[in-house]
Amino acid sequence: MLADISEVGVFDISLERRDHARSQGAKTVFDSMEEALSWEADASVIAVPTDKHAVVCRELLVRANPILIEKPVAYGPEDLAFFADLPQEVSKSIKVMANMRFHAGPATLAEHIGLVGVPRFASANFGSFLPDMRPGIDYRTVYAAHRDQGGGVVMDCIHELDYLSWLFGVPTLAGGQLARLSELEIDTEDHAVGFFDHPRGVRSLVELDYLQRHKMRGCRVVGTEGTLVWQSRFKAPETIEVVFYSAEKRTPRILLSLGDYDIDQSYRSYLRAFLGVGESGDADRLLGLETAIEEVSLSRELIGLWESGFSLQLRDPTAESNGFLESERLFHRASKVIPTASQTFSKSRIQFPGGITPDFLSHGRGGRVWDVDGNSYVDLVMGLCCNILGYCDADVDRAIAAQLQRGISFSLATRLEAEVAERIVAMVPCAEMVRFGKNGTDATSAAVRVAWAVTGKNHVLALGYHGWQDWYVGATARSKGVPEATRQLTHKLPFNDLAVVESAFDTCANDVACVILEPMSDTEPMGGYLANLRSLTRARGCVLIFDETVTGFRFAKGGAQELFDVTPDLCTLGKGLANGMPLSAVAGHQELMAEFEDIFISSTFGGETLSLAAARAVLDKLDSVPVIERIWRNGAELKRRIESSARRHNVDQAIHIVGKSPWQFCRFDALGNATSAEIKTFVVASMIAKGVLMGTSLNLCYAHDDADLETVAEAFDRTFSELADEAPLPGMADRLGGALIQPVFSPR
Repeated sequence: MLADISEVGVFDISLERRDHARSQGAKTVFDSMEEALSWEADASVIAVPTDKHAVVCRELLVRANPILIEKPVAYGPEDLAFFADLPQEVSKSIKVMANMRFHAGPATLAEHIGLVGVPRFASANFGSFLPDMRPGIDYRTVYAAHRDQGGGVVMDCIHELDYLSWLFGVPTLAGGQLARLSELEIDTEDHAVGFFDHPRGVRSLVELDYLQRHKMRGCRVVGTEGTLVWQSRFKAPETIEVVFYSAEKRTPRILLSLGDYDIDQSYRSYLRAFLGVGESGDADRLLGLETAIEEVSLSRELIGLWESGFSLQLRDPTAESNGFLESERLFHRASKVIPTASQTFSKSRIQFPGGITPDFLSHGRGGRVWDVDGNSYVDLVMGLCCNILGYCDADVDRAIAAQLQRGISFSLATRLEAEVAERIVAMVPCAEMVRFGKNGTDATSAAVRVAWAVTGKNHVLALGYHGWQDWYVGATARSKGVPEATRQLTHKLPFNDLAVVESAFDTCANDVACVILEPMSDTEPMGGYLANLRSLTRARGCVLIFDETVTGFRFAKGGAQELFDVTPDLCTLGKGLANGMPLSAVAGHQELMAEFEDIFISSTFGGETLSLAAARAVLDKLDSVPVIERIWRNGAELKRRIESSARRHNVDQAIHIVGKSPWQFCRFDALGNATSAEIKTFVVASMIAKGVLMGTSLNLCYAHDDADLETVAEAFDRTFSELADEAPLPGMADRLGGALIQPVFSPR
C-alpha cells in the first residue's frame, strides 16, 4: 500500500505520551486533535478512545485515504450505524486493528490447526486485574471501568471473539452469563462466561475476568486427531507456549516456546500489513470494517443477553425467532444415518419445510416445547396428539419414576397389565377385554387380523388413516414395497357415504372381513351414518372396528363411541392412553378378543411397565380431573377467535376450522394469487415464526393455559393480517424461501 514512508505524525491526548514520542525520535508530534487532523497524510491510524472513533473518522474520510482504527471500531449504536452506512467503496479503505491475529499464540494456532483434524471445541480465556491494567493510572478513570465508554470484560476482551471468529467463523449462536463479582468501583461486569457456536461446526467456551492477579491469556482447540493448547503469561516479558497433544501419541509436540515475547510485535506486524510492507499473507489477516461491526454488534447483544442470566440467543435480537441454524446442522448430520432425518413422515421436512421451520426439538414442559436453537413455542402438534396432559405432567412422571425403580420389562406378566386393562374396560363401551401394543399400527393390524380370523373373509374396507402396515398402506399412494396380492385386499372408501360401502360389499361378493374407520376426524359423521354402518356390518356378517387411536380418551373418556352412542365390535386406542409413552391397545367384545389365544400376535414389549404405569396415571387423572372438558372448552374458544380474526382480515374464504373442539383442523383454499399449498405453508411458517408450533391440526392438551391460548390467538391474528397483504402478490412460493408443505398422502 505505502511501501515508501517519508514521515509519521503522532498525536496523543496524554502530554506524557507525546513527550515520550518525542524522546523516541518522532519528528512530527501534534499537541491538539485539530492540528493532527489538519495535517495532510496519505494514511491514518486512529487510536483515540472508542467513543471518538466515528468523530475522527468522519473528519479523515474527506481525504479518501486508507484508515486503520484500533479495536473495537465503535461502541454506541449511533457510531456503529455511521460505520455501517458508509458506502462500500469507502468502507473498503478502512481496516480495524485486531492485533491478536498477529499475536504469536493465535497465529501459531492458525498455522497448525490442521493437526487436530476436524476441530470440534475450543476454550479461550483472558484474565487480568483491572486496577493493575494501566500502571500509574486510577483504574476508576479508565474506559474499561465504564459501560457507557465501551468498558467491561465483554467489550474490552473483544480480542477473544475476534480470533475465535478468525479461526472458526463469526458465531451464529451465543449464550452465557456475566456478573460483577468484586467490590471494584466500576459500573460494569468484571467476569463473564459464555459459549459460541461457529459456522464451521465448532463450539467455543470463553471465560473473561478482571479479577486475575496474574494476567494470562490462552486457548485450547480440541479436534478429532488431538488438541492444540496455547498459553501466555504476562510477567514482563510475556511467556508463550503452544503445544500439540496427539490423540495417538503420548509425547506432546512443542510448537512454540518463547520466554521474552514483546506484545508490541503484534502491533508492529499489523501496522506493517496495513502499510503494505509486511510479510506475504499478512494482508489476509487484516480485519475488514464489516466484520469488525459484526463483532461489536454481537458483543453488545451478548451484554444484554448475559445480563439476563444463562440463556441462548441467535444473532438478531429483534427477530421473533432465533432461526434454525442448529436444526439445519443436525438435519445434515441425521440425514447421513437416518432416512428423512426423522422416524415419522409427519415430523419430517415433508410437513415442516427446512429453513423456515425447525427440524429438531430439545425439550417440552406443559403445553410448550423448545427447539435445538433455543426457540420456544406453544405446541399445537403435541407429539401428533399423544401428549393429552402435556409435557412432563407431574403425576405421570412420578408414576414412571416409581416404576423405573422396580424394573422395566420382565420375564413374566405384571400386575400393571391387568390394572390398566381393567380401567379401559370400565371406560370404553365396547371393551370387555384388552390387548396391548406399542403404536397405533400395532393395534389396527391386530384388530384386522382378529377380523380375518373370526370371519374367514379376506377383504378390508378402510374409511380413514390406519397406519403403515401392508394391509392398509398398500391401498394408498405410498404402496411401494407392498405385494400386489396384498394391495388387492384393502379398499379405501370415502367417509359419510353409506351407499359406497354397500356397493363395496357387493363388489367383493360379501367377502369382507371388516370395516375399519375413524368415527370422526375432520368431518362430522352425518346423522345416523355411524348407527347405519353398525347395522350394515351386522347384516353383512363382518366386524366393525373403530380406530380411536386419536379420539379415544380425547372426545370422551369412552372415546367417540361414547360421544356418538354407537358401539363397535373392536376399537383401537393409543395416543390418549399414556401421555407420550409408547402404548396402544385393542379392545372389544370377549368372543372376538378370545381369538388372541389362537392367532399369533406376541410382543416382547407389549407389557413394558413404564408405559403401563404412565397409562394408569393418565386414566386415573381422566377420572379425577376435568381434562377432557377443559380441552373441549379451550378448543371452542380457540376456534371462535381464529374465525373472528380471519373475518376481520378478509381471509376467511381461505381459512376454515373443521372438526370437533378437542381435535380441530385448519383447511386452506386458494386466495388471491396464492394457491392452497402456498397459503398452508405461509400460515404454518408464520405461526412458527411467532412462537406457535403447528401443522394442520390444532392438538390441544390439558396443560395449555390461558397465556398459551392468547399467544396462539394473537399469532393467528398477525398471520392473517400479513396474509391479507401477501396473498394478492404473485410468487408467494419464492418469497417463502423453502419448499411448500406436501401431503405424505391423502390419509383421510
